[in-house]
Amino acid sequence: MVVGHAGSLLFVCLYKFADLYHFCDCSHFYPIQIPCVTFIEKILFFVAKYNLKNYKCFKLLKIFIKYYYVGYLLICQSQSNLYFRDNIVLKHYRLRHTKSKQKCMINISTVIVPFSTRNLHTSEEIAYKESLTKFFWKNKAVSNPSEKISLEECYNKDWIITLNDSDKIDDYICEVCHNVARNAMELTCDSHEDMQKSLIVGEECLKHYLEQNDNKCPVGNHVNCEYSKMKLVRQYVNDLLVVCPRQYELSVQTGIKTTGTEGSELPMGVNCNFRGRLKDVADHLDQSCEFKTVDCPFHQYGCQGSFYQHSCQAHLQEQVEYHLNLVVDTTKTLQDQLSQSESSVHILQ
Repeated sequence: MVVGHAGSLLFVCLYKFADLYHFCDCSHFYPIQIPCVTFIEKILFFVAKYNLKNYKCFKLLKIFIKYYYVGYLLICQSQSNLYFRDNIVLKHYRLRHTKSKQKCMINISTVIVPFSTRNLHTSEEIAYKESLTKFFWKNKAVSNPSEKISLEECYNKDWIITLNDSDKIDDYICEVCHNVARNAMELTCDSHEDMQKSLIVGEECLKHYLEQNDNKCPVGNHVNCEYSKMKLVRQYVNDLLVVCPRQYELSVQTGIKTTGTEGSELPMGVNCNFRGRLKDVADHLDQSCEFKTVDCPFHQYGCQGSFYQHSCQAHLQEQVEYHLNLVVDTTKTLQDQLSQSESSVHILQ
């Protein structure tokens, strides 16, 4: 959470959008008190107009201001020197420094730095974090992890070893994809009798390989591949302890490691602390994952809301009047259609 502390302000620098966040402590600057969001938005519009390459930063800053509007700072880089312009005001659509009245031109090296000394209530904080996360997904800074997860193929080895020693799963690696075998199958061809270890392949990997290679064995490339199920290996793999795969995917994209425990929250705010057996992951993703998105219950009436499932109740409480209007409009439309149908029937009679 972005907050100020006594004698210190925590700034969020949007200099590199792909880096998501860069934190620096600038305790010698004072907060700029700007009381009106509309006023700030006019300034931001001006910044965006003359700094189009930072337009995404402008949009992100608007999200920040929606929840934390107190002030902002412009950091301009000139050659090798870094200097700051604070107390910026808008006058006749020109940005001027309030002290020297010197014109402040916004260029490609300008960094917009919002800051705040305000704490958010829990519901506001959740909404703020979700807004940030959805913004990053929409702008492809990171992709929505819920769009990438598949449990139909072998399991990502790097995901599995997040909570398991690599040495303990080396004997359960698929010979085709080199990930942890899902629904392990053993190759039992006669030509493999002298092998020191069992040859394991994931069921889907084996199926696809045989279909694409005229039923030739993935090890040795001989014909008439033979195989059998490995029930003990399947049970062992299914009992492996793992973190939420969606949380893992997001941590890979951001470069921040996660162990699925509280306190390992990612910068975008939304966090899934699932730690459980591999065989329980599917139910988790479908039922309780913090990254599971759902449509508004009033979707059939026209509400386009889509959000994390734990935010559904808050959305319903905030949009009571809107949802009621949708239902009324839909009912009126149906009544009009019914009246037209009855009129048509009456004419035909």
